Amino acid sequence: MTFSVMKFRFYPVDQEVMKVAVQTIQENGELQIERKIEEVIAPLREKIRDLEVSFTQKYPPVKFLSEKDRKRILLTGGAGFVGSHLADKLMMDGHEVTVVDNFFTGRKRNVEHWIGHENFELINHDVVEPLYIEGLAKRVGARLLLASTSEVYGDPEVHPQNEEYWGHVNPIGPRACYDEGKRVAETMCYAYMKQEGVEVRVARIFNTFGSRMHMNDGRVVSNFILQALQGEPLTVYGSGSQTRAFQYVSDLVNGLVSLMNSNVSSPVNLVSFRIVLCSHYLSEFDLNQTVLHNAEHLELPVVLPCTSK
Repeated sequence: MTFSVMKFRFYPVDQEVMKVAVQTIQENGELQIERKIEEVIAPLREKIRDLEVSFTQKYPPVKFLSEKDRKRILLTGGAGFVGSHLADKLMMDGHEVTVVDNFFTGRKRNVEHWIGHENFELINHDVVEPLYIEGLAKRVGARLLLASTSEVYGDPEVHPQNEEYWGHVNPIGPRACYDEGKRVAETMCYAYMKQEGVEVRVARIFNTFGSRMHMNDGRVVSNFILQALQGEPLTVYGSGSQTRAFQYVSDLVNGLVSLMNSNVSSPVNLVSFRIVLCSHYLSEFDLNQTVLHNAEHLELPVVLPCTSK
């Protein structure tokens, strides 16, 4: 029997080199442990900061609702003019509200008085695919509200316009993108309702004014105020004798909530009964005569809703 012998040669190790190597391994291990600890602690620190803010910040009064009665509501565009007022209403009624907004026209300051509240969440996000919203409503069995507009009637040939009127829209007019966009949104929502069984509510919103509206958003009230403050001629469409239906934003919000709680699935005109002469607003402002006499008159179609629903 033959045996083979393996020979090993040992070389002396520099003690300083070994010491540095061991120290490096220990330091790397400690660093990894510190990183792991930081990963665990960081979210806890964030929660503690949120709790500190919630304990020190004072919120508007909120109604207490039982878990059975409290709803979880997703509000897209909830930092905008109307959306933020709707968020206020829903929060004060005791519901849980998640606002999703890309802040293109919305403003964080419109809802900052709710930030930190346990029932409120604000997400900066752009809902570029509305079908996801419909899909979410289907998955959780939620009711969907579409904020449509009186502009779906276009340049109406029928006065007043009830919800059965199909409208008179120029598809290539200067406002066609907005008009037709809202019309097709209604079409898609009702098609989804018929196909997937999702409950849909459609509010056709008329002229609305109130706090948090943008000065340059093109609305008649904000236009008058902005032009008057800048000493510019007021833009009056027509003679000023035509009528418009105006509503304060809180009235609109109450209408939206009532519509969502109703069994009405067809479109509904949402507007107050206050029909106002456009020229009436001129007398509401304390304007100098120069501004009034320099008012520019332009043509505008009549829009007068039927509110029988």
